[in-house]
Amino acid sequence: MKAIDKFNRFGTNLHNGQDYLKNYIFEKYPIVHNENELSQWKDKSDYVWVVDPEIKVYDSFPWYFKPTNEQPAKHLFPYVYKKSRKIKSWDKLKLLPTAEGEYPTRKHSYICADYDVYKGKTKFDIFYLGKDKEQIDKLTEKFNQIQVVDSIVTAQEKSFTDMFWVIYDDTIIRDTFKFSYEPDEWSFDYVHVFGNGDIDRLDGVALVPKTYEFSEKEIEYRFFANKKEIRIMASNPRQYDRFEINSYEQYLNALENSTTDMFWGYPQDIVIEDYSVFDFTIPHGSKDKDSNHVWLNGNKYDGVVLFSKKAVVTKKEIEYRFIANRIEHNHSVSFPCAFERFVIDNYEDYKQAMTQSNTQMFWGIPSDVEPDINFQWDRYFEKFETIDRNITHVFLNGEHYDGIVLFSTNKEVTEKEILHRFYIDKKEHAVIASNPVPFEIFTINTYEDYTEALYDSKSEMFWGVPDDIEVDSNFKFDMYFSHHNNFDRNINHVFLNCEHRDGIVLFSKNVLVSEKEVEHRFYIKKKEWNIIASVPKNYPIYTIGDYQDYLDAKEKSETELFWITYPDIDIDKNFMFDFYITHHNQYERKINHVWRNGEYYDGVSLSSKHITLTPREIEYRFFAVKKTYNEIISTPKPYDIVFISNGENNADTNYELLKQRYPNAKRVDRVKGIHQAHIAAARICETEMFWVVDGDAQILDDFEFDYQIAHYDIDGRQTVHVWRSYNPVNNLVYGYGGVKLLPTELTRNVDVNSPDMTTSISKHFKGIDTMSNTTAFNTDPFSAWRSGFRECVKLASRVIDRQIDDETQFRLDAWCTRGEDKPFGKYAIAGAILGREYGERNKNNKQALAKINDFDWLQEQFNQSSYPQDE
Repeated sequence: MKAIDKFNRFGTNLHNGQDYLKNYIFEKYPIVHNENELSQWKDKSDYVWVVDPEIKVYDSFPWYFKPTNEQPAKHLFPYVYKKSRKIKSWDKLKLLPTAEGEYPTRKHSYICADYDVYKGKTKFDIFYLGKDKEQIDKLTEKFNQIQVVDSIVTAQEKSFTDMFWVIYDDTIIRDTFKFSYEPDEWSFDYVHVFGNGDIDRLDGVALVPKTYEFSEKEIEYRFFANKKEIRIMASNPRQYDRFEINSYEQYLNALENSTTDMFWGYPQDIVIEDYSVFDFTIPHGSKDKDSNHVWLNGNKYDGVVLFSKKAVVTKKEIEYRFIANRIEHNHSVSFPCAFERFVIDNYEDYKQAMTQSNTQMFWGIPSDVEPDINFQWDRYFEKFETIDRNITHVFLNGEHYDGIVLFSTNKEVTEKEILHRFYIDKKEHAVIASNPVPFEIFTINTYEDYTEALYDSKSEMFWGVPDDIEVDSNFKFDMYFSHHNNFDRNINHVFLNCEHRDGIVLFSKNVLVSEKEVEHRFYIKKKEWNIIASVPKNYPIYTIGDYQDYLDAKEKSETELFWITYPDIDIDKNFMFDFYITHHNQYERKINHVWRNGEYYDGVSLSSKHITLTPREIEYRFFAVKKTYNEIISTPKPYDIVFISNGENNADTNYELLKQRYPNAKRVDRVKGIHQAHIAAARICETEMFWVVDGDAQILDDFEFDYQIAHYDIDGRQTVHVWRSYNPVNNLVYGYGGVKLLPTELTRNVDVNSPDMTTSISKHFKGIDTMSNTTAFNTDPFSAWRSGFRECVKLASRVIDRQIDDETQFRLDAWCTRGEDKPFGKYAIAGAILGREYGERNKNNKQALAKINDFDWLQEQFNQSSYPQDE
């Protein structure tokens, strides 16, 4: 039994209000809690209930249940999971014979009790592994059920719920993660691992079964053998501790006091350019954690070091700044301080230069200027007079005096002078020593991009350009503000992205923006410019046929959203695909958007790259996270219609009438064998389902071939649909001779030996109450006799799956007695009577029953039979 079948069977409460009353009225069998007690009841009762004492049986359970007069058997009742009603056990409540012996087993649908993996709680238990009090306090404030333990094994021992959450002390839980994830009840035996910093890095938060048997290596490396990877971001790696290390004593202090398993060390005589290096972390199970890591300091690996506590260094390694056991990263993140020249961007830099300079004067070079190649540094120093050594000298930075400065240790400047680069006691030299470095341009789509740009940018301001825009050809990124213009350098500047201001931004490092501002591209402290700097890129359109097509589209799309269409839909010509969502509406940019495809939402969609759809979502075209729009912008391409005939007198007329309404209707004619005819019909169809119209069917004027099955209706796409038909002889109205909608692939592979073709195509069958046609089979003696004979053989032999006995008997009687006064009605009745006898006689003879689909054999039986005189 498949999962969906189990759900259909056990997904609803099978008890009703009468069960409570019947439990009081009717006598019930004795109840015991151990099968060893059965013998005590051998002479007192035929059956005894055996109930596991640990379960709480439903009050409405039908204790009055009595086996029917069949051979004795073991009767089992399902014990299910509380939410999904998935069966957990058949052994918790049983009705067993008291007499010894081997008995068959009978499983019943009455649910006896349910099992709660949460043990009455709303969430699984949460455990924190570590001693970081600040982190513990934050988690406790947010989730008051946090328990602190020293190992995952201790957490497993203390867990009350069947599964428990594990939080490691080297991770920071994201604000968006609420520990509300609920695993499906087919996954309780697996460790669920979640994204840590990156969706593919799974060494952070874990949801662990209480019964999971860990190996030592699984615990050590956080890599579990039996796991389920959940692509949800639960945490970020905690940054490693940082220490200034200039001596071996400082290294030992860092080694002892670091709260992380690795820690950063850097000397005081370097300038770190790329602070994003401190975002570098190593996955927990990586062997790289056993080594020290070094980055370029200029052109040597003697600057920033990431130390491993597993690779302790010697005193000489610190003194000589040469780490033996190391992994080199070929990326320069710092440079050595040059003698008598200092990068000064703030007052602290200046004070440090004042302390460290070995000369009476020293150069102050802001990081946001480019020294002119023709500027002769030493020439000015050599020709200065004594008075010049006691004053601040400023040089042109392009057009302004806000660039390179020659400071005197004898003349200290204030913090404001450094901040605004405007010096009071100064001498101006009309010589270009530098030019402003153009503000750097960064691609900024996320807050992480912004923070990286914030650290990477060497200037006080920098451009942020998202990659889902087209930069206007007239926009040159040449805007510059002097450091003397304090207002414009301390505010962010936004420009038009067509009609919205959600495109290019000139950021100021002095006005930090929040994650939400970047996410929504809506900045609080800003200056708006009515200059069109960009226009949004149009969302690309991709027609996909399978999941790989979707993944390719997601990868190829250069915009945050992209259109998905399918080859089996017809798109409204008036729909222009000009839908746009501004970045100020960030919620809708992070979900999928779907429009109606006829009756259902399984057609055109606007997909967000923030959500990776699963193979099932693509296959069934049913997205979990979405916004629906009631506008019908597409319709499914109609299913193929096939007219199947085999010599019926009215077939040609019926087919021409059908084609008048549906010109593309196809035809299969005179294929020997009913199964073979339907197989042939399926093979000429290109659609997933196809309509079948029998040769003697006269389609009603108001019947439309427009039935739609949602793409996400899994069973519906595998279901045989049969509409009702009017029988002109006996006035019966049911599925006999009605229009059918069949699954194409299943029909191509139908069992040709089954007596009833329609119900043998699929285990799923759906009768549609709407009447589709009149089955005009009574056009000649043989056709009328054949129709009555075939249908009554199937009815009498009970070969039709899911038929109801009372209905079957009623239809048999009607076929065998009604309609004698109708055209060729006597032949239909004669055939029905013979068919009834043949079906009853051969109901267990599959080979004999299969002959009713052989029209040549039927012709022989007709010729050999006695039938009424011609009408």
